[in-house]
Amino acid sequence: MALSAGSSLFVRWVVVSLAVFVAMFYWLAWAADAAKELDAAAQVLQSMTSANQIPSTVLSQAKCIAVILPRPVLSLAASMAEVQ
Repeated sequence: MALSAGSSLFVRWVVVSLAVFVAMFYWLAWAADAAKELDAAAQVLQSMTSANQIPSTVLSQAKCIAVILPRPVLSLAASMAEVQ
């Protein structure tokens, strides 16, 4: 059974729409994770500055501050499963 030109176009439209829909939710989940990581980094930096763990002279002269957070447990477990 051959598809007509109109139904073939409809099938393509449905496939593209589903792909865009899935990509949108993937992007939203990634953005939420990125926001959580940024909030965690800000909390770490605030606790370090409020506890005077970083000298104010160093902080005032800094051009860039990096906070390296540990990888989430689920990502670490997935990485370990890939290695084995």
